[in-house]
Amino acid sequence: MVQHKPRPEGEDEVPMPENIDDSLYNTLVYAAIWGIGASIEESSRHKFDKMFQELIIGEDVITSYEIDLGPDTMWEPMKIPNKINDCNSLFELFFDQDEMRW
Repeated sequence: MVQHKPRPEGEDEVPMPENIDDSLYNTLVYAAIWGIGASIEESSRHKFDKMFQELIIGEDVITSYEIDLGPDTMWEPMKIPNKINDCNSLFELFFDQDEMRW
């Protein structure tokens, strides 16, 4: 059985939750929204919001926004697994880990 955290000797194993991947992906998306988005000026948040929504659905934001990642960087767009439905702004959302929903 795979463990998701170390256990002290003599204690029962703690099984990895079945929804750990969903939880981690959605928590990462939420952390990025506020970890990066909170430092952006209010007047520019709509631009970040639009770009980040495109990023998490798998659009090629590197090309469309002409982002330079350096000469040796290989990047292919991929959809980031998440449970976000259509929304006006990512800044209006909150991820509830207990309910596993936005």
